[in-house]
Amino acid sequence: MRAISWEPLPETSAAPTRGPRPRHLSVVPPSTRVRRAGVRLTRRGRAALGATAVATAATIGIVLAAPAPALTVDHAVTVRPGQTLSQVAAEELPGMPLGQAVVELVELNDLPGVQVAAGQILQVPAA
Repeated sequence: MRAISWEPLPETSAAPTRGPRPRHLSVVPPSTRVRRAGVRLTRRGRAALGATAVATAATIGIVLAAPAPALTVDHAVTVRPGQTLSQVAAEELPGMPLGQAVVELVELNDLPGVQVAAGQILQVPAA
């Protein structure tokens, strides 16, 4: 095992002469700005980073491309005079939060908004 030397090793006659050894360490004044090297990736690191990016993109694509579960129709109701969509949702889907029930009624019946008319037939999803 060798010790670290801060000075060049003395040249011996047995070793081939290569000239003076370069010094690897040097003193830098405190006022000098030292430029730091950026991140260096090996070939394996670049391949791993690329594979991670591809896998992430594929996962996002699969999640976004998956179709939403279809709502199944349980029965149909006719809107009574003076009845609102919230009232229909509360009566027909009592086990579901009111906001979610209204949204499901709107989606299943392709309604443009939450306005319903008396006599309108609404399909009610299975709870």
